Amino acid sequence: MKRKSIFVFLLFLILLGVGCNSPAKEVVNNLESVDLIEQKNIENNDYKPDLSNQTQDYTYETSIYRGSWFDIGYPKEFVARPLNPVVKNTNSADNLKKRVNTDEAYFLSPDDKVEFYVYSPLWAGDDPGYMSIDSTEELVSEDKEEIFDEENSAFFGDYKITSWVTIKAKDGSYYRSFVSIKEQVTPAVVHQVFGIKYSNKESYEYYKNAYLNFKGSLVQYSD
Repeated sequence: MKRKSIFVFLLFLILLGVGCNSPAKEVVNNLESVDLIEQKNIENNDYKPDLSNQTQDYTYETSIYRGSWFDIGYPKEFVARPLNPVVKNTNSADNLKKRVNTDEAYFLSPDDKVEFYVYSPLWAGDDPGYMSIDSTEELVSEDKEEIFDEENSAFFGDYKITSWVTIKAKDGSYYRSFVSIKEQVTPAVVHQVFGIKYSNKESYEYYKNAYLNFKGSLVQYSD
């Protein structure tokens, strides 16, 4: 019985040693989503980016993209789409400037690592497909803020609904974050969507200031 106890004890030590020498499984996550708080912060007009840890900044010249009812500035090196069909806007002071007949547009970086998005129709329009989750994607996070002002409205009450959503590809190839802003200022309702698709967190950080400038440059027209 004593010999058996010694054998069991030695076997326990051997197993313990194997466990200690076995490498732990390393969890590798090369693609991180933008934290919801971070996403909401950069959509704030008063947001001031923290450049203390930023080793390089993306510098660029700006081009102007003209949609059916909006202008927006984007980095000149980015590839914009769509580019057709081109029409002349006869309902504004700049009726000699050619515009692309679209309410939405995409802008791809030269390294293919980020893509900006804007949706800015005449008034509210319909929710764009960009807000939908594709079968190859899944929801990461979402939040919504609703502000109503019934006292100062002469009709049904002014409101502003802001939604923040982050979605990722199921195969881990990208994330995309967007903000939807739907606002009624009696009697009109307007809707704008801004989005950024990114291959990794580093690329997001590198182009973040360009994205903020992109959002802030939007000029909306009316009929």
